[in-house]
Amino acid sequence: MKELKSDDNNMFEDLGNTVKDYIDMKIDEIKLSLTENLSTIFNNLIFIFIIILIITLILGFLGASLSHWMGELMNSAIIGNLLTAGLFIVIGIIISIFRKNLFTNTFVRLFTKLFFDTKKVKHD
Repeated sequence: MKELKSDDNNMFEDLGNTVKDYIDMKIDEIKLSLTENLSTIFNNLIFIFIIILIITLILGFLGASLSHWMGELMNSAIIGNLLTAGLFIVIGIIISIFRKNLFTNTFVRLFTKLFFDTKKVKHD
């Protein structure tokens, strides 16, 4: 059997160090990609939360105004409130019927774009 020379040992040691460095760099790349995706997700969630909060306030004031206006037209505040509540119930039913198209598909596209963005993929 042939003995390994010190040059061969150095070569295997260099190869082992190169593989270790490559694996460390791949792990760092995965960490950076995960950090970027998570920050984008949290940024989008905070933005969506703020938009929902603003829309809720707007709908609250519009609902109160509509209720007051209908109460004036009907000469009864209770009827105005009931008509406004009925309108919101109808809107809620319509949204629940179309929730898959409105929400599920939108979020699937968002997460697919975040995690599988083909522009970011590097081909080695």
